[in-house]
Amino acid sequence: MATKEEEFKQRFVGVMMDLQQNGKNDPEAMWLIGSLACEIVEKSGTQKWGEFKRTMAQQTYSQLLTDFQSEGNRQYAEGDQKKAYAIQVLGISLIAFTQKADPQMVAGDAILDELIEMTIGIYRQNRAPKPATH
Repeated sequence: MATKEEEFKQRFVGVMMDLQQNGKNDPEAMWLIGSLACEIVEKSGTQKWGEFKRTMAQQTYSQLLTDFQSEGNRQYAEGDQKKAYAIQVLGISLIAFTQKADPQMVAGDAILDELIEMTIGIYRQNRAPKPATH
């Protein structure tokens, strides 16, 4: 019987393969990943996804995973697979960060962080500017 770490690793590899084969070619999915990650990063007061993961409190981690699970399931049930996919990618990234004992997971997490940073950058460059307040 596989451990929960082994099961997660298999899921992580599946998501990474899907990102490589399909996700990178889906501008809407990448935009959704970037917009959600950017919102989380900016609300936390950090600038980068990796920095956010390194500095978040355990309570934040637990709450985000709970929120991701319920919102991802809701989006999927409502037929919005791309939003559910974006949520899944960010959730996988959060969990992968905790797998520091596995060098392959550490390497994979770094690659995923780079991809998420890229999507944040694209989102920031292209989001609509906020209206000026007087």
